[in-house]
Amino acid sequence: MGCVTYLFFAHNESVALTHQYSSVLLMDCTYKTNKFKMPLLDIVGITSFNITFYSCFVFMKGEERIDYQWALTHIARLFDGISRPGVIVTDRELALMNALEIIFPDLANLLCLWHINKNILKNCKPQFSKKTEN
Repeated sequence: MGCVTYLFFAHNESVALTHQYSSVLLMDCTYKTNKFKMPLLDIVGITSFNITFYSCFVFMKGEERIDYQWALTHIARLFDGISRPGVIVTDRELALMNALEIIFPDLANLLCLWHINKNILKNCKPQFSKKTEN
């Protein structure tokens, strides 16, 4: 009792930038990198000059679909009265992807190329490093 389970926060200037550049958002969650040991969902926007900015943050009690749904419901409120994003870029976090389908059903969810490359290196590197005999 008396514990924070979720916390959404955004700076006024970040909200203004999000309203101005709402087409594409990037979402990524960091795990156990803060003293509260809570997942932190970072939401980043991109300007028309290809400059990134923090849109908002959400501390969550867990990494389940229901946790992401709570976060995305509050993120969706940033777009009241304006166009919702058309594209959200994520890593392959299935709980986040499932929650996106519920809260933002009409958007395109693209996978982050950096995460794809890291996954390929992790899973395929042993195959590439084997010497072939001729």
